[in-house]
Amino acid sequence: MDKYISSKTKKILEKNIYKYKKYIQSVIIFIIFYIIAIKTYNSIIKKINEKQENKLKISYDFFASFIFYFILLIGLFFSLLNADIDTNSIMVVLGSSGIAIALALQSSIAQVINGLIILYFNYFELNDIIQVGEYLGTVVGFTLLNTTLKTHENNINIIIPNTEIISKVVYNYTKTPQIINSVSVSISSNNNIDFIKLIENIKVDLRTKCKYIINKNNIMVDISDISESGTKIDIRFEINSQDYIESQNNVRLLVRNLLSQRHIKLLDNAYM
Repeated sequence: MDKYISSKTKKILEKNIYKYKKYIQSVIIFIIFYIIAIKTYNSIIKKINEKQENKLKISYDFFASFIFYFILLIGLFFSLLNADIDTNSIMVVLGSSGIAIALALQSSIAQVINGLIILYFNYFELNDIIQVGEYLGTVVGFTLLNTTLKTHENNINIIIPNTEIISKVVYNYTKTPQIINSVSVSISSNNNIDFIKLIENIKVDLRTKCKYIINKNNIMVDISDISESGTKIDIRFEINSQDYIESQNNVRLLVRNLLSQRHIKLLDNAYM
């Protein structure tokens, strides 16, 4: 049959067969890299789920996804290279597009970097009780852009950008097993009060009725401020960190009841 095919036609056929072989090889190369990417992703997620319980898992999913797409990108590059496609122009387009995207998402990239810092230094984990500025609550969600706290006072979710968390002091009450908690109360100056007796009554009441206080003999009650409008009393006590919110509410209730029984008036916004 070869004698019926001209040399020119042969060359064209050989060239096309070579080209199709290259395309098939390129597809196979990409499929191999895809399988490697899938297996790597699943392996990372499996190991994380085995070792992590209350960790910020969504962040690790991000890393696993990043590795997945990075392997795919390498596979695509080698596939195009094998198919004799000019990769230089593609890399130039990707590079210029990457710069444009980076400039457009500058603030988001900064938040992602802050999210990575929070992860690396392990600021907190899911279900930790933390305080960021004026916000106090339980960590119920985390992404590389923001953190979600569930407040204890009104049970609402507050989304805090990670840039704000990085720029402020973060109090993690869960990571410290035992802490000193505090409650302040301001009493109206119209009350005629024996403060020495009142302080002792507060200590006795808290020793006998507050189940959250660890060291009953180390309850500190002090007068921190005296003004024309009233007198401020600070109460400090040692607790297990997981009882932070419950202990504050319990102590406030006990002190309020004690003052009410003795007909001692509180100033507005007395508890802080």
